[in-house]
Amino acid sequence: MKMWSLGLLLLLFGSCTADIFTAIADMQRMLGAEKEVTTVIESYIEAEQKRLEELKRFADEYIVRNNDAADVGPDFVTNPINAFLLIKRLTSEWKKVEDIMRNNVADKFIKNITENRIKNQVKFPQEEDLSGAATAILRLQDVYKLDSTDLSNGIILGEKVSHKLTAHDAFEVGRAAYNEKDYYHTLTWMQTALNRMDKPFLWLAPIKVEILRLDPLAVLFKEVMSDYEMEVIKATATPKLERATVKAEDGSLITVNYRISKRYIHSVPRLKRATVQNAVTGELETASYRISKSAWLKEEEHPVVARINRRVEDMTNLNQKTSEDLQVANYGLGGHYDPHFDFARIANYGIGGHYAPHFDMSTRGEKEPYRVNGNRIATVLFYKEETNAFKTLNTGNRLATVLFYMTQPERGGATVFNHLGTAVFPTKHDALFWYNLMRSGEGDLRTRHAACPVLLGVKWVSNKWIHERGQEFTRPCGLDETVQEYFVGDLSPTTHGIRHKYNVSNL
Repeated sequence: MKMWSLGLLLLLFGSCTADIFTAIADMQRMLGAEKEVTTVIESYIEAEQKRLEELKRFADEYIVRNNDAADVGPDFVTNPINAFLLIKRLTSEWKKVEDIMRNNVADKFIKNITENRIKNQVKFPQEEDLSGAATAILRLQDVYKLDSTDLSNGIILGEKVSHKLTAHDAFEVGRAAYNEKDYYHTLTWMQTALNRMDKPFLWLAPIKVEILRLDPLAVLFKEVMSDYEMEVIKATATPKLERATVKAEDGSLITVNYRISKRYIHSVPRLKRATVQNAVTGELETASYRISKSAWLKEEEHPVVARINRRVEDMTNLNQKTSEDLQVANYGLGGHYDPHFDFARIANYGIGGHYAPHFDMSTRGEKEPYRVNGNRIATVLFYKEETNAFKTLNTGNRLATVLFYMTQPERGGATVFNHLGTAVFPTKHDALFWYNLMRSGEGDLRTRHAACPVLLGVKWVSNKWIHERGQEFTRPCGLDETVQEYFVGDLSPTTHGIRHKYNVSNL
């Protein structure tokens, strides 16, 4: 298709002398020719759309037939009528599909345009005309002392007279200067082109950040995922949604038992029930305390997924090379997720490993960074805890969580932090961020959180879990557990308290 489109344009632009730029009269005649190009392209697109719509109709019919067969299974073809229709679809109907796919409408358009161009003696510029026009701009620059930046912005002698030039436009002028060995203008125009190149996400659209909590830090990045991106992610994830894998308080993995039709199993094979790892047996089990389905998306599956990964790095200043794939979750009827930690609670004692004598309760005068519900009255010690949670990843523990809200339920579905007594209600397009580990590398027990049941509406979320490895310079270790940053991307290894920088109440 690209070759035909290229051929069409080459025929439109061919068979002309390279002197159009030297006369305004020729340039004025080209305006009418450009209108013809627009008409041709629009007609060509319309014809292609009709052809593709016909193919789409065949594809939809095949999907319906496949789903019918999936409901019955292998016994579907034991019915003689079904067997006949299957053979018919793969013989005569398939030939129709082949004919439609081979019917390249570009042939007809190229022929008509060639005849019209010859008949009307339409002249189009060549590469030499483009170079000549660019050289003319350079000449005018020298004579009238015009600035490259002003010209690229469509400004001549202080007056706005045209549209801005793109990076590619500026590059063409710079290339013409280079071919003329005019290196001064080459430098200025190439620099202008460089300045016009696509800037990082945060340069073009600085993110609004709402600070929800300072200690431990939690922020809401506003309007960081577009409607298009959310629809692409949901569409990509839907065929692979599964009951999500989660880890229970005791380390176990579990599933909600509800009936799924055969058609649903075949049409949504990637959506799976949530499971968690049993701390004692190490086996995966379906989690009854997490009513949702989730899917994992690698960035090579769609450019949007890769774009989201880059955006997370821009937002958080944290390296994404050791982050997990994007997890997409869809919460069902009464969908919820019981209180849990995102990080693995690890007690990993090597040879000679020990823990000096200590009290589990807080003694008088002792600092109590986590005590929110009174002192500790009892201890339960699990000897086989979550030591292998992320071992296979070899990227360390989950340092931080980015939770994208892709829908906004009418009621319910809040993310609540139990110990802190705070709740964040889903707001579409936004992303909630918090650190799971303190600057010392220890898990922050205050980040225990849950997803409240969805009362009305639909809840879609996606998660990025960022791991420790690769963050040595982006989030340096603190000297003790009290070190806590108060803004995302804080590189200070000794930040203790800068609340005065923020106008935040009730924190």
